[in-house]
Amino acid sequence: MQKGKLKFINRFKAHLVVLLNLIILAATRWVAHLATRVASLKSKFNVKHKVEAETAPTNTLGNDRLLSESSTAAAYNIFALIECHCHFDPSTDLEASFKILLAKNLPALNYISVKLLSAGNLAVTIKHIPIIKLELYIECLNFCALTICKKHQKHLTAKNVKIGLCNYRASANQTVVYQQAKSALTLSQQSPLQHCHRLGISHSRVNIFSNNQIIKSIKKNKFVIYFQPLFELDSGRILQHEVLIRVRGGANELLLANAGINQLDNDQDAFLFDQAIIIKVKKLLLADTSAAIISISLHPKNWFNKAFWQWLITQVSDFKIEHKLQFEINAADFFKYQIRLQGVLKIITKLNYQIIIDGIKSSDHIIQLVNYPQVLGVKLAYDLVHSIEASAHQQSCVKNIVNACQLLNIAVFASDVETKQELQMLTILGVDAAQGFYFTQLLPDFTQTVFH
Repeated sequence: MQKGKLKFINRFKAHLVVLLNLIILAATRWVAHLATRVASLKSKFNVKHKVEAETAPTNTLGNDRLLSESSTAAAYNIFALIECHCHFDPSTDLEASFKILLAKNLPALNYISVKLLSAGNLAVTIKHIPIIKLELYIECLNFCALTICKKHQKHLTAKNVKIGLCNYRASANQTVVYQQAKSALTLSQQSPLQHCHRLGISHSRVNIFSNNQIIKSIKKNKFVIYFQPLFELDSGRILQHEVLIRVRGGANELLLANAGINQLDNDQDAFLFDQAIIIKVKKLLLADTSAAIISISLHPKNWFNKAFWQWLITQVSDFKIEHKLQFEINAADFFKYQIRLQGVLKIITKLNYQIIIDGIKSSDHIIQLVNYPQVLGVKLAYDLVHSIEASAHQQSCVKNIVNACQLLNIAVFASDVETKQELQMLTILGVDAAQGFYFTQLLPDFTQTVFH
């Protein structure tokens, strides 16, 4: 009996030893696997952070010189006016502080100038910016402005920092550059949402007058109506003519005032401006026997002015059926104030007119247009059109806009087309129609022009 019991105990001990060995072996393998996994994760973590560091905006802007010294003529310069609503310490050297901050975030740039103007605004000049990096540099400038202001007032928000920018070529007139930036700053000051505006100098943005100069010229009838045709890219036929205005500012000076229209901050001035344009367009349409579609960019204030629309109804009552008007509205205003625009949209529908939404920068809000049959088409923002052949980002944005609009049967137009390369890329991306100085100079009447 004892012999059998002893034999059982020895067999049990043997099995226990085997079991313990198996447990130890399994634990060893698990620890080894865990160590390997930790090392792997650590490696991936380090690689990820290395990539993030290498692709961070500041480093990308600082180290990626996309243009050689021989191609700086193809680059842009930026002039910005910055207004910050905060109280700075009198001992603070704003010029030096801001220049250091910019140089830190944009280390590759050879030229950065910062000056404090008598009005309290900062004037910033940045030169030789690669075309396809323009938006990134502007974002960085905006970031730096907010950062330096927050250092002096912690609770400051983006709405307290207003920026007006002008991008220009080296050969641009410096007075014009300053006026463009000042006009852009005015737009930023008036907007509760968009705190940074940019006006680029192109063939269709020549100069800006003061508000008083514009209104005085309008009252004295010292302005000229011109037309810029919109060409369908497939057929070459003219779909419509956009109204552009040149204001006579001196003895022999003509000034294209469209870029400065929005700077009129008085309701009465805005009303007077659009009244004068529509009256002159009406005279031309009534004297013309052919069918014509005219597109007019209304001042933002008049979209919400009931008196203006009541006046318009009386003005167009004697139009012939073939004479149609289209009105252009800025995308930011349309999508922000859709509810307030309902009354105006009903009037436009009743008059059998249509709307074009100008300044489209992305496809984000296009789906909302499914509820607005009055919208005939959208116009791409100047930023997307200019030098689009050199920017994969711009191409992607335009393609997304085209795809979204095709689903809703809404046309996509491009304005300010200035080169063959721009036109070719826009055609490839599926844009329906285009206009600009590549096709023709401004026309004093409805003369048909040759499609390139």
